[in-house]
Amino acid sequence: DIVTITAIGFPVPELPEDPEPGNTSFARRVLLTQFTGTGCGYCPGMIELLRSIMADEDYSSKTVLTACHSYNSNDPAFYSGGLDMALGVMGYPMVIADMSLSYNNYNNLAGLKNTIDAAYDSPAKAGISTRAELEGNTLVIIASVKAAETSEFRIGAWLLEDGIEGQQANYNTASWTGDYNTHDNCIRVADSRLSNINFTGHPLGTINAGETAEYAFVMNIEEGWAVENCHLALFITAPEAEGSDIFTVNNAISCDINSEAVFQYSE
Repeated sequence: DIVTITAIGFPVPELPEDPEPGNTSFARRVLLTQFTGTGCGYCPGMIELLRSIMADEDYSSKTVLTACHSYNSNDPAFYSGGLDMALGVMGYPMVIADMSLSYNNYNNLAGLKNTIDAAYDSPAKAGISTRAELEGNTLVIIASVKAAETSEFRIGAWLLEDGIEGQQANYNTASWTGDYNTHDNCIRVADSRLSNINFTGHPLGTINAGETAEYAFVMNIEEGWAVENCHLALFITAPEAEGSDIFTVNNAISCDINSEAVFQYSE
């Protein structure tokens, strides 16, 4: 096996203290990935649905929203890493829940809610805690995964940027009348690539119930990215079924830069 070692010029951040060491009942969040682009004239319809979702606490509290701008290369938020191909995106707009369930009807809010509900039905097999610190243009993220049940796990971290300005095409200006030129949750780095067609995360091996495994990410902030508008989405994937080689997202969290997120337990 090839082992890659990344050296940094400052200490690795310390993980936050587990507030409930004996607890393995984790809050569950669905990873929503919106596939879009400034040249997609139907995308404002899906943006309207996602805005309604995020304004509804029943749904915003159980989702982590990300946006992959992969439709047109002149998009200021364009991500060229191949996430769209890896997840089988053939048309725009498209929303994929937990790298598993896709939805493309930009005129039907109930259908999008049903997709989220279907993904959310899978119980949380693990929780995630993390600490992210920026030194210069180097971002280091240390994460811990705590298993609720014994399983194989993988982990990924995506760097997202809000407030990217870009003129959005709109094929229905009569109905879609909002401001669509400011783009949030845009993927800048998707550090979960297992292969060119697999973004399900870096293998952690099997974690026994109640035990933890750690992983460190190192990202470079490129010139022109607004660090003050950046934040992170971290997620874990697990086999769809025992013995399956198909991994889907099982839980996700968000975290600001120079901040931390503790294990989030269900009430």
